[in-house]
Amino acid sequence: MKDIIKVLEKEHRMIQATFNDLLRVCVTAGWSGAGQSLDELEKLIVNHVSKEDSQVYAPLKKIAKLTPQASEFLETSQQQLRDVKILSLVFFEKYKGEKNEGLCAGFPEDLRRLSKKIEERIVFEDKKLFPFLLEL
Repeated sequence: MKDIIKVLEKEHRMIQATFNDLLRVCVTAGWSGAGQSLDELEKLIVNHVSKEDSQVYAPLKKIAKLTPQASEFLETSQQQLRDVKILSLVFFEKYKGEKNEGLCAGFPEDLRRLSKKIEERIVFEDKKLFPFLLEL
């Protein structure tokens, strides 16, 4: 578990850096400069969540059957993860490849909203979930 947690923590930093790059691009170049970074962000999030599902949550589900604390972590974590997945899906469906300037006007605010939600999730994982898993 220690090795996958290190990988996930590294990916957290990459996701945060990509969000920061995108937010900077929005300020300087507007929507038109976001395309490549947006694709990169989507890939990072999808790959990261897939790793969490298979390498963190599968074992945590087994442990959750044995301890109430693990069960509580699992429930909280899975609800947060569902929220992130839904918000991400809506965001990327709305903006991926979009060139409609009417939609693009909302892009910076939607990006900030997604960034905030994922940042909250990263803090939960780094400060609570991962330390809990390392104690098991």
